[in-house]
Amino acid sequence: MIQGASIEEAGRVVRKKLAKVYGVFYLDSMQYLQYGGWVGPAQSTLAEMLGVKPIFALESGGFIPFEKVKTRTQALERLMEFATEFPQIEQLTVLRGRARVAGAARKLRTRLGDLYPKASITNAIFGPVLASLIGPDGLGIILCEDDNTEYIEE
Repeated sequence: MIQGASIEEAGRVVRKKLAKVYGVFYLDSMQYLQYGGWVGPAQSTLAEMLGVKPIFALESGGFIPFEKVKTRTQALERLMEFATEFPQIEQLTVLRGRARVAGAARKLRTRLGDLYPKASITNAIFGPVLASLIGPDGLGIILCEDDNTEYIEE
């Protein structure tokens, strides 16, 4: 953003960037989604019994199911695969809950940094609202696609 820009200009830049912001989140448990009313108790219990760990995408202001995995290692691979769908990334943040998953977050950040050396990549801890949905052992990435990315129309 341009320092000293008017509020109107800043708003225009933010609206333009929002269309290029994507996020995916791995939940170690659906328990927190149940607490928040996003899924029912039966769904949460069944997922726990089957050992299913969901990955959700942030889309249009809500969480939508993206994929299911069994382990955190599989989740890291899916988060990487999601990021590789974008030819150029301007900014990327690896989000995590508590310190217990910090190693996995660092590993993900390193791999993404190798893949996108020009991107600004940071680590962050979930804020309280996101943590209440994802839980303390969740991981996620939020990325902003580069404005100069061009797609070939099919």
